[in-house]
Amino acid sequence: MSDYQDKKENNWKETLKYYSKIALVVLVVIWLFNIANGAQNMAQENSNAVQVANFDFYHVAGGSERFSAEFEDAIEEAEDINDSNYLWSSIIVKNNGNKDATDTEIELTTAIPIEGIFVDAPGYYNDAKITHEENSNEATIELEDFGQGNQTTIFIAMTPSGYEKPYDQVKWAREYQTYLEQVNVDSGSIESTYYGPGYSALYNN
Repeated sequence: MSDYQDKKENNWKETLKYYSKIALVVLVVIWLFNIANGAQNMAQENSNAVQVANFDFYHVAGGSERFSAEFEDAIEEAEDINDSNYLWSSIIVKNNGNKDATDTEIELTTAIPIEGIFVDAPGYYNDAKITHEENSNEATIELEDFGQGNQTTIFIAMTPSGYEKPYDQVKWAREYQTYLEQVNVDSGSIESTYYGPGYSALYNN
């Protein structure tokens, strides 16, 4: 083989090695990019999964005397509400998650008919739509916005049998929980339920 052919073959080999190295570098870059992109997508998916609304529930005896400011806000559009005519319990629903909730629906079920229901909506400029039929044990509250860290206070008025005016608040404090059966909050893909003991459970033994 001539020197020219040897030189030509060596040049071809060197060229092949050069482009092979370039191809290897390109493949490594693509591989690293895919890993980084996959990690970023996974991080975003995990972030989306973690950022959700989460609702906590509190049920306590009393109404106006316990949450006077919230009670005034809740009944400001109501007429002729004399809170001493009823026995009250208050349900507090709080968004303790790390995301705002929208189009939230709160459904209440009680063991006896609800005489009246009033809501102090969370946040500012946020109205609550209340659906409750007379003598019904159920009520629905719709909230357009339920911001992270905010809470709504729901005041339930009742006139249970076995109580005479002036109402015995000590007795009511012992029994109020038995008149609540369930509170369900539905906000998009998030649903939370609080189960009360329910007065009707006394007759299911």
